[in-house]
Amino acid sequence: MSKFALIQISTQEVLKVVDGQKRFRSGLPPVLKDEKDVKWLNYVEDNPPADQTQVRSGPVDVITNTKVTRTWTVRSKTLQEISDAKSIRALAMFDANPEFKALIMSLDKGTIVPGGNVGQEKLIHALEDEL
Repeated sequence: MSKFALIQISTQEVLKVVDGQKRFRSGLPPVLKDEKDVKWLNYVEDNPPADQTQVRSGPVDVITNTKVTRTWTVRSKTLQEISDAKSIRALAMFDANPEFKALIMSLDKGTIVPGGNVGQEKLIHALEDEL
């Protein structure tokens, strides 16, 4: 599958990206007159995978005489970004699971003491108070 980018020559701006097989009968774009201030170029994407410990930024378009390369950059997350992501996940867990929130709140207040061998009835009452 060949992709092509229509660029505005004067501003070096990508106007659109199309699949050549779907857009053009021959699979290739037409040659446009220079006075139109637009031309078709080959289009390439450099989009590396990123996992949960990385941040993707971009894209940035690099335009040469023959092609447009759209590139994303991947870098490792900073310690602050990792900490922020954990905080967001913890808050989401609280919001999605009221029972979990009640348990944590009971532990925080000291209503339930870890290793305190609390009976099931007292545990249920403590949790009910937090719900």
